[in-house]
Amino acid sequence: PIYLRTDELQTIKDAELPMNLQEVRDCFLLHCQLGCRIEDFRNMSEDNVRLHDNGFMYVVYTPAKTKASGFVVKTPILRTGAQIIKKYHFDFACLRNLWGTEGYNHKIKRIIELSGIDRMVGDREDKKLCDATSTKIARKTYITALQQVQIDQYAAGLHTRGSNVVS
Repeated sequence: PIYLRTDELQTIKDAELPMNLQEVRDCFLLHCQLGCRIEDFRNMSEDNVRLHDNGFMYVVYTPAKTKASGFVVKTPILRTGAQIIKKYHFDFACLRNLWGTEGYNHKIKRIIELSGIDRMVGDREDKKLCDATSTKIARKTYITALQQVQIDQYAAGLHTRGSNVVS
């Protein structure tokens, strides 16, 4: 799958971007840390944030796609994510419009491009990463990071066993 590498996420975080894309960048970096579907991410608020006994923050939510199962996802929030939540309180104007040339989907492509990430991807490595990107890259980035440190994606609550997305 197409995903962002750790060094690419850092490149995006450090990139000098126009003012109108800075909120989008922060939103996207948080989205990559949570790994949830875009609709679940859009619906999050500070009510989803909890503080663990050890002082770490985490997000709790029931994925809309599998709501009937009653399964609850609990995702720890890294320091950068916690700073983003404190800054925006999950009120991201960029999530009000997902599609079209002014939507979140298009703007994350632009962020990757402006960050100078020009890696070629695809079955034949025939596309630039920025051209092959959509909101799904946040979820794929998160799942790939879990796999790289050998954390089971089922244990993390991201999918149910037998899911078509996993296969």
